[in-house]
Amino acid sequence: PLPPNPSRRPIPTARLLLRPFHPTDLASFHALQRQPEVMCWTSKGRPDADEAETARKLAQFLPPNDARTFNWAIYLRESGGLIGVGGVHDFGGGGAAAADGDSGGDDDNGGFGWPEIGYLLRREYWGKGYGTEFLRAFLGVWEGELLRREVVERRVKVGSFERVGGGGGGNDNGPVLGREQLVAIIDRRNAASRKILEKCGFESFADFEEEDSCDPEKVIELVAYRYFPKVAS
Repeated sequence: PLPPNPSRRPIPTARLLLRPFHPTDLASFHALQRQPEVMCWTSKGRPDADEAETARKLAQFLPPNDARTFNWAIYLRESGGLIGVGGVHDFGGGGAAAADGDSGGDDDNGGFGWPEIGYLLRREYWGKGYGTEFLRAFLGVWEGELLRREVVERRVKVGSFERVGGGGGGNDNGPVLGREQLVAIIDRRNAASRKILEKCGFESFADFEEEDSCDPEKVIELVAYRYFPKVAS
């Protein structure tokens, strides 16, 4: 079970402050969602049409929907301005691509069955190390004491599976205990995003294609990355 927003304490880093979303974040979040350079890397592939569309997206991060997502508003510590969003937006479906240096996605599109991480930053903050700073802080929270862990049964794609103790594959006779992992799905062209994931310990494990949501006659080449959290057994 995920902790509700009120129990998610703000997370300070050297330059950032991560905190749960609040309804008052709508205007700043809309400004992010309106940037074409950012949104072209998402599975939606376009900016939000209006503030109402952004409000529907924001609602996914607010109570009672915080029970199904684990997302954080990314603020600058000095100025207090919202510059991005990041976290686990899908606990078993899938999503696509991301902003420059930021893995992320919006819609379910046939993922690998594992929790999927994504994040977006405003265009003017690309190339400054904020994506790496966010991701390292988030992984620290994911591996920490805030999240209670228990064995759960779920279906995952065979190619993404790794047994506890090593080895892949499933078992026709019943469930097999697998290693926990986070997944990120990235547009192959998004070299900055792939570099950040690799710096933070993610490894690529699959390549595949999907229909371009903005142009059904085209396909997008995607790369799937995974990270094995360092948690006590």
